[in-house]
Amino acid sequence: MLLRHAMPRTIQALIVAAVALHSEGWTPAAAQTPTPEPANEEAPAVSPRPVLPEVRLSTPVGFSDEAAYDRAVEAKIKELVAAAGAATDALTAAEARLAAANLILARRTERDCSLVLLGLGRADGAGEALQPVFAQVTALLGEAGTAIARQRDAQSGDAAPELEGRLAAAERQREVLAAFAQALEAMVAADLRQDADGSRRRRAASGLAPLLEQAEPGVSSAALLYSAVLRADEDRDRVLTLLDLPLKTPASKDLPYALYTRLLRCRLLAEGGGHAAALALLFQLEEHCPNWLSDAAAGADAVRTVALGQLQMLADWHSRLSKPDQEDARRWCRSRFDALSDEHFPGGSGTVLRLGRAVPTLVAAAEEVASAAGSVQLDAGGQ
Repeated sequence: MLLRHAMPRTIQALIVAAVALHSEGWTPAAAQTPTPEPANEEAPAVSPRPVLPEVRLSTPVGFSDEAAYDRAVEAKIKELVAAAGAATDALTAAEARLAAANLILARRTERDCSLVLLGLGRADGAGEALQPVFAQVTALLGEAGTAIARQRDAQSGDAAPELEGRLAAAERQREVLAAFAQALEAMVAADLRQDADGSRRRRAASGLAPLLEQAEPGVSSAALLYSAVLRADEDRDRVLTLLDLPLKTPASKDLPYALYTRLLRCRLLAEGGGHAAALALLFQLEEHCPNWLSDAAAGADAVRTVALGQLQMLADWHSRLSKPDQEDARRWCRSRFDALSDEHFPGGSGTVLRLGRAVPTLVAAAEEVASAAGSVQLDAGGQ
């Protein structure tokens, strides 16, 4: 394997070690260990299970804390709903309701979506707490659909080109938002005990299929991410063939969804027994990903996000190497885990890159909210 000379020596060593282990067939199912120590030396203690650092989502851009962000988002939602009620024509009312639904999906579900996608814990009852959020989105989309139909009836097929363009855009936005709402609800708010056969998740993934080829910024990449998550448990191998290679540079409009998709691909590869190959890819992704984001702070969070994926993978591999003759392998995993944790999460904690928006902004009116620093463009820099 060729390594770039500029690559840090520690990363080179990790990649070489991981690829070497993979090529030797050292996997959780069939581990091979180095030459055992001489019998007259004291056997080392059993390697303890690694403990992940305390990981927090980065603070929303332009805000001092999560509470201030939540208040600003909620105020904007109320403003849009009020605008819909005050509108003098059906189409304007529909556009305001679509903007409110877009903002709710993008911002009020984003924290939970980020936590689920990153494999981080949520508070008990978090899924149930989101159900009223999705109910509000469903109601807004239903009201918008009724208003669009009323406007269509009023035009009697003789709409001016500009009005026809607005109607077509509103209909399209409603379809896209409905597909994302179904997918996100299945992913973060549904009671999976009531979806034992996976039919709800399959329906939600199928609903995203028409969006995979869409040109709107972020739509196809977000649809790919969520459809892959929804189908991964049922058909991991097929999902792997659909996801981009981890080192392929994504378009800026596809971030941060594309970074999450690459992390998902590595995780699925590891779940299939390819821990070493997945780690080798993540070590290289760690070097590439900060160059994909123009903001330095976001780039640093992206690096820690990839590092978190490595730590989770090493901890999982460590736990699967449970046989007595695999202790050397466990110690290797633990040493790499400790080195990465010290490097990226000094003091045992750090922030990672959040989605910023769970779905792309489709309706322009949903883009801005007020903050202490003034108007904040929520979609700026992918955040």
